Amino acid sequence: MSQQQGQAFLQNLTRVRDDLPVPPAVLRELFIKVERDSSFSLDSISRIVASDQSLATRVLSRANSAYYGFEARISSISRAVNLIGLAELRRIILSINISTLSGKVRQQDLDLQAYWEHHSFTALMAHELARILKRRDADDILTIGLLHDLGKLITAIYAPDAWQHISTLAMQTNTPLFIVETEFWGIDHALVGAMTLQLWHLPETVTEPVNWHHRPEFAGKGFRDQTMILALANNIQHSMQSGSGYEPDQILHRKLGLDQTMTHDLAQDIKSGDSMHELKQLLAA
Repeated sequence: MSQQQGQAFLQNLTRVRDDLPVPPAVLRELFIKVERDSSFSLDSISRIVASDQSLATRVLSRANSAYYGFEARISSISRAVNLIGLAELRRIILSINISTLSGKVRQQDLDLQAYWEHHSFTALMAHELARILKRRDADDILTIGLLHDLGKLITAIYAPDAWQHISTLAMQTNTPLFIVETEFWGIDHALVGAMTLQLWHLPETVTEPVNWHHRPEFAGKGFRDQTMILALANNIQHSMQSGSGYEPDQILHRKLGLDQTMTHDLAQDIKSGDSMHELKQLLAA
Protein backbone atom coordinates (compact mmCIF):
# COMPACT_ATOMS: atom_id res chain seq x y z
CA MET A 1 0.00 0.00 0.00
CA SER A 2 1.26 3.50 -0.78
CA GLN A 3 2.05 6.40 1.53
CA GLN A 4 -0.71 8.35 -0.22
CA GLN A 5 -3.24 5.83 1.09
CA GLY A 6 -1.80 6.19 4.56
CA GLN A 7 -2.18 9.96 4.37
CA ALA A 8 -5.74 9.57 3.07
CA PHE A 9 -6.55 7.40 6.09
CA LEU A 10 -5.25 10.12 8.43
CA GLN A 11 -7.34 12.76 6.67
CA ASN A 12 -10.48 10.68 7.18
CA LEU A 13 -10.01 10.34 10.94
CA THR A 14 -12.57 13.09 11.50
CA ARG A 15 -15.27 10.41 11.15
CA VAL A 16 -14.23 9.03 14.53
CA ARG A 17 -15.88 12.05 16.16
CA ASP A 18 -19.29 10.87 14.97
CA ASP A 19 -18.88 7.56 16.84
CA LEU A 20 -18.13 8.99 20.30
CA PRO A 21 -20.57 8.96 23.24
CA VAL A 22 -18.70 11.94 24.75
CA PRO A 23 -18.40 14.69 22.12
CA PRO A 24 -14.96 16.28 21.67
CA ALA A 25 -16.33 19.67 22.74
CA VAL A 26 -17.28 18.19 26.12
CA LEU A 27 -13.91 16.45 26.39
CA ARG A 28 -12.13 19.73 25.71
CA GLU A 29 -14.12 21.55 28.38
CA LEU A 30 -13.57 18.80 30.92
CA PHE A 31 -9.89 18.48 30.11
CA ILE A 32 -9.35 22.22 30.59
CA LYS A 33 -11.23 22.17 33.88
CA VAL A 34 -9.56 19.02 35.16
CA GLU A 35 -6.00 20.26 34.79
CA ARG A 36 -3.99 20.06 38.02
CA ASP A 37 -3.92 23.82 38.50
CA SER A 38 -7.51 24.40 37.45
CA SER A 39 -9.40 27.02 39.42
CA PHE A 40 -12.79 25.60 38.47
CA SER A 41 -14.81 24.15 41.30
CA LEU A 42 -15.76 20.51 41.71
CA ASP A 43 -19.40 21.57 41.48
CA SER A 44 -18.78 23.14 38.08
CA ILE A 45 -17.21 19.95 36.77
CA SER A 46 -19.94 17.80 38.33
CA ARG A 47 -22.60 19.85 36.53
CA ILE A 48 -20.90 19.30 33.17
CA VAL A 49 -20.96 15.52 33.66
CA ALA A 50 -24.44 15.40 35.19
CA SER A 51 -25.88 17.40 32.27
CA ASP A 52 -25.45 14.32 30.05
CA GLN A 53 -27.55 11.52 31.55
CA SER A 54 -25.88 8.73 29.57
CA LEU A 55 -22.41 9.98 30.48
CA ALA A 56 -23.41 10.40 34.13
CA THR A 57 -24.73 6.83 34.29
CA ARG A 58 -21.54 5.38 32.84
CA VAL A 59 -19.31 7.48 35.11
CA LEU A 60 -21.22 6.23 38.16
CA SER A 61 -20.97 2.64 36.95
CA ARG A 62 -17.19 2.90 36.73
CA ALA A 63 -16.87 4.79 40.02
CA ASN A 64 -18.63 1.87 41.70
CA SER A 65 -16.33 -0.73 40.14
CA ALA A 66 -13.90 -2.94 42.05
CA TYR A 67 -10.99 -0.83 40.81
CA TYR A 68 -11.89 1.97 43.25
CA GLY A 69 -13.08 -0.33 46.02
CA PHE A 70 -15.52 1.98 47.83
CA GLU A 71 -17.62 0.13 50.41
CA ALA A 72 -20.71 2.34 50.12
CA ARG A 73 -22.37 2.73 46.74
CA ILE A 74 -21.89 6.12 45.06
CA SER A 75 -25.18 7.47 43.76
CA SER A 76 -24.41 11.04 42.67
CA ILE A 77 -21.92 12.61 40.29
CA SER A 78 -20.88 15.25 42.81
CA ARG A 79 -20.02 12.58 45.37
CA ALA A 80 -18.18 10.53 42.73
CA VAL A 81 -16.08 13.54 41.73
CA ASN A 82 -15.28 14.32 45.36
CA LEU A 83 -14.28 10.73 46.13
CA ILE A 84 -12.32 9.71 43.05
CA GLY A 85 -10.81 13.10 42.23
CA LEU A 86 -10.48 15.03 39.01
CA ALA A 87 -7.63 13.03 37.45
CA GLU A 88 -9.61 9.79 37.85
CA LEU A 89 -12.72 11.44 36.42
CA ARG A 90 -10.74 12.37 33.34
CA ARG A 91 -9.53 8.78 32.94
CA ILE A 92 -13.05 7.42 33.36
CA ILE A 93 -14.45 9.71 30.68
CA LEU A 94 -11.67 8.84 28.24
CA SER A 95 -12.16 5.13 28.93
CA ILE A 96 -15.86 5.48 28.09
CA ASN A 97 -14.99 6.77 24.62
CA ILE A 98 -12.41 4.04 24.03
CA SER A 99 -14.60 1.18 25.26
CA THR A 100 -17.47 2.43 23.07
CA LEU A 101 -15.20 2.45 20.04
CA SER A 102 -13.97 -1.06 20.89
CA GLY A 103 -17.50 -2.35 20.35
CA LYS A 104 -17.06 -1.58 16.65
CA VAL A 105 -13.99 -3.77 16.09
CA ARG A 106 -14.38 -7.20 14.52
CA GLN A 107 -13.34 -10.06 16.77
CA GLN A 108 -11.03 -11.51 14.14
CA ASP A 109 -9.20 -8.19 13.74
CA LEU A 110 -8.16 -7.43 17.32
CA ASP A 111 -7.96 -9.49 20.51
CA LEU A 112 -9.59 -7.00 22.87
CA GLN A 113 -8.67 -8.91 26.02
CA ALA A 114 -5.00 -8.77 25.09
CA TYR A 115 -5.44 -5.14 24.05
CA TRP A 116 -6.89 -4.11 27.44
CA GLU A 117 -4.26 -6.14 29.27
CA HIS A 118 -1.45 -4.39 27.41
CA HIS A 119 -2.96 -0.95 28.11
CA SER A 120 -3.49 -1.73 31.79
CA PHE A 121 0.03 -3.02 32.34
CA THR A 122 1.70 -0.21 30.41
CA ALA A 123 -0.28 2.47 32.24
CA LEU A 124 0.46 1.02 35.69
CA MET A 125 4.12 0.41 34.85
CA ALA A 126 4.57 3.95 33.51
CA HIS A 127 2.87 5.34 36.63
CA GLU A 128 5.17 3.41 38.95
CA LEU A 129 8.27 4.40 36.99
CA ALA A 130 7.20 8.05 37.20
CA ARG A 131 6.70 7.72 40.96
CA ILE A 132 10.14 6.13 41.38
CA LEU A 133 11.59 9.06 39.46
CA LYS A 134 9.66 11.41 41.81
CA ARG A 135 7.74 13.10 39.02
CA ARG A 136 4.80 15.32 39.91
CA ASP A 137 2.95 14.25 36.76
CA ALA A 138 2.80 10.52 37.59
CA ASP A 139 -1.02 10.54 37.44
CA ASP A 140 -0.95 12.24 34.04
CA ILE A 141 1.50 9.59 32.79
CA LEU A 142 -0.95 6.91 33.93
CA THR A 143 -3.62 8.55 31.76
CA ILE A 144 -1.26 8.70 28.78
CA GLY A 145 -0.47 5.01 29.27
CA LEU A 146 -4.17 4.19 28.98
CA LEU A 147 -4.28 5.99 25.62
CA HIS A 148 -0.94 5.11 24.07
CA ASP A 149 -2.17 2.38 21.68
CA LEU A 150 -5.49 3.96 20.73
CA GLY A 151 -4.20 4.01 17.15
CA LYS A 152 -4.28 0.21 16.98
CA LEU A 153 -7.98 0.24 17.79
CA ILE A 154 -8.72 3.05 15.33
CA THR A 155 -6.84 1.30 12.50
CA ALA A 156 -8.53 -2.05 13.19
CA ILE A 157 -11.97 -0.40 13.09
CA TYR A 158 -11.63 1.99 10.17
CA ALA A 159 -9.04 0.16 8.00
CA PRO A 160 -9.57 -3.51 8.88
CA ASP A 161 -7.99 -4.95 5.73
CA ALA A 162 -4.83 -2.91 6.17
CA TRP A 163 -4.75 -3.80 9.86
CA GLN A 164 -5.06 -7.54 9.18
CA HIS A 165 -2.22 -7.43 6.66
CA ILE A 166 0.04 -5.40 8.98
CA SER A 167 -0.60 -7.42 12.14
CA THR A 168 -0.23 -10.76 10.33
CA LEU A 169 3.04 -9.70 8.72
CA ALA A 170 4.42 -8.41 12.04
CA MET A 171 3.62 -11.73 13.70
CA GLN A 172 5.01 -13.86 10.88
CA THR A 173 8.27 -11.94 10.66
CA ASN A 174 8.71 -11.31 14.40
CA THR A 175 9.00 -7.59 13.64
CA PRO A 176 7.70 -4.78 15.88
CA LEU A 177 4.33 -3.62 14.60
CA PHE A 178 5.25 0.06 14.20
CA ILE A 179 8.08 -0.86 11.80
CA VAL A 180 5.78 -2.98 9.62
CA GLU A 181 3.16 -0.21 9.62
CA THR A 182 5.65 2.42 8.53
CA GLU A 183 6.95 0.24 5.71
CA PHE A 184 3.39 -0.66 4.67
CA TRP A 185 1.87 2.83 4.35
CA GLY A 186 4.18 5.40 5.86
CA ILE A 187 2.34 5.86 9.17
CA ASP A 188 2.09 3.92 12.42
CA HIS A 189 -0.50 3.43 15.15
CA ALA A 190 1.25 5.95 17.40
CA LEU A 191 0.64 8.74 14.88
CA VAL A 192 -2.94 7.55 14.27
CA GLY A 193 -3.62 7.61 18.01
CA ALA A 194 -2.05 11.03 18.52
CA MET A 195 -4.03 12.56 15.65
CA THR A 196 -7.26 11.04 16.99
CA LEU A 197 -6.57 12.54 20.41
CA GLN A 198 -5.91 15.90 18.77
CA LEU A 199 -9.36 15.64 17.20
CA TRP A 200 -10.68 15.05 20.73
CA HIS A 201 -9.00 18.35 21.71
CA LEU A 202 -6.56 16.76 24.14
CA PRO A 203 -3.40 18.78 24.88
CA GLU A 204 0.16 18.21 23.70
CA THR A 205 1.05 16.82 27.11
CA VAL A 206 -0.98 13.77 26.03
CA THR A 207 -0.64 13.70 22.25
CA GLU A 208 3.15 14.19 22.08
CA PRO A 209 4.11 11.14 24.23
CA VAL A 210 1.50 9.01 22.45
CA ASN A 211 2.87 10.08 19.06
CA TRP A 212 6.48 9.21 19.91
CA HIS A 213 6.18 6.29 22.32
CA HIS A 214 8.14 4.08 19.88
CA ARG A 215 10.65 6.81 19.02
CA PRO A 216 11.03 8.92 22.17
CA GLU A 217 14.16 10.62 20.88
CA PHE A 218 11.94 12.61 18.47
CA ALA A 219 9.58 13.95 21.14
CA GLY A 220 9.64 17.68 21.83
CA LYS A 221 12.10 18.72 24.52
CA GLY A 222 9.34 19.54 27.01
CA PHE A 223 7.80 16.09 26.60
CA ARG A 224 10.85 13.86 26.19
CA ASP A 225 11.09 12.50 29.74
CA GLN A 226 7.38 11.58 29.87
CA THR A 227 7.73 9.94 26.46
CA MET A 228 10.78 7.93 27.53
CA ILE A 229 8.91 6.68 30.62
CA LEU A 230 5.95 5.63 28.47
CA ALA A 231 8.25 4.06 25.88
CA LEU A 232 10.09 2.05 28.52
CA ALA A 233 6.88 0.80 30.12
CA ASN A 234 5.59 -0.22 26.69
CA ASN A 235 8.92 -1.85 25.82
CA ILE A 236 8.96 -3.85 29.07
CA GLN A 237 5.47 -5.22 28.42
CA HIS A 238 6.32 -6.24 24.86
CA SER A 239 9.67 -7.77 25.84
CA MET A 240 7.86 -10.04 28.31
CA GLN A 241 6.01 -11.65 25.40
CA SER A 242 7.72 -14.26 23.26
CA GLY A 243 7.76 -13.56 19.53
CA SER A 244 7.13 -9.82 19.95
CA GLY A 245 10.42 -8.76 18.35
CA TYR A 246 11.28 -6.67 21.41
CA GLU A 247 14.24 -6.81 23.79
CA PRO A 248 14.56 -4.83 27.04
CA ASP A 249 15.68 -1.31 26.14
CA GLN A 250 18.99 -0.77 27.92
CA ILE A 251 19.39 2.72 26.48
CA LEU A 252 16.13 3.96 27.99
CA HIS A 253 17.03 2.38 31.33
CA ARG A 254 20.34 4.24 31.28
CA LYS A 255 18.87 7.59 30.19
CA LEU A 256 16.25 7.45 32.94
CA GLY A 257 18.72 6.18 35.53
CA LEU A 258 16.74 3.01 36.23
CA ASP A 259 18.09 -0.42 37.13
CA GLN A 260 16.93 -3.19 34.79
CA THR A 261 16.64 -5.79 37.56
CA MET A 262 14.45 -3.41 39.54
CA THR A 263 12.12 -2.74 36.60
CA HIS A 264 11.91 -6.47 35.88
CA ASP A 265 10.83 -7.19 39.47
CA LEU A 266 8.37 -4.30 39.38
CA ALA A 267 6.88 -5.63 36.14
CA GLN A 268 6.37 -9.06 37.69
CA ASP A 269 4.64 -7.50 40.70
CA ILE A 270 2.27 -5.52 38.47
CA LYS A 271 1.52 -8.52 36.28
CA SER A 272 0.63 -10.71 39.26
CA GLY A 273 -1.21 -8.04 41.26
CA ASP A 274 -4.92 -7.23 41.46
CA SER A 275 -4.65 -3.68 40.16
CA MET A 276 -3.97 -4.72 36.58
CA HIS A 277 -6.97 -7.05 36.46
CA GLU A 278 -9.25 -4.44 38.03
CA LEU A 279 -8.06 -1.70 35.67
CA LYS A 280 -8.54 -4.02 32.71
CA GLN A 281 -12.13 -4.68 33.85
CA LEU A 282 -12.71 -0.95 34.20
CA LEU A 283 -11.48 -0.26 30.67
CA ALA A 284 -13.49 -3.07 29.12
CA ALA A 285 -16.75 -2.18 30.90
